[in-house]
Amino acid sequence: MRWLAAVIVGLGIIAAGCGGGVSPETTPVRPVLTDPRLVPTAEPWTQPPPVRYLEGSTPGAPVTTPTPESGTAGVCGDTYVVQAGDTLSAIARKCGVSLDDLLAANPQIKDPASIYPGQQIRIPR
Repeated sequence: MRWLAAVIVGLGIIAAGCGGGVSPETTPVRPVLTDPRLVPTAEPWTQPPPVRYLEGSTPGAPVTTPTPESGTAGVCGDTYVVQAGDTLSAIARKCGVSLDDLLAANPQIKDPASIYPGQQIRIPR
């Protein structure tokens, strides 16, 4: 007899969890899916906007990287702190050293793709 009462209570709990016993007036309204044909979309450009160049840049001009004199510390100093978005090749370019020299000076870096912000990297002379 107790098992029958437990089954009835269990079924009542399941029914309540599934929304059983809720009147239509108190049922929450579910969002209606929108027909994609009725959603407004952006109009294509009749003419693209004019190109704007960043201050100090000239279209087609080569990008130059300062190179330190032989035997002196790089333009970044003896160490560089990795910033978000940095890559080793970008750091090498910024500091005026080759990527191979940068890797040789930092044997602790096993995977060049796994540097992280705040990490200190030794810059070779």
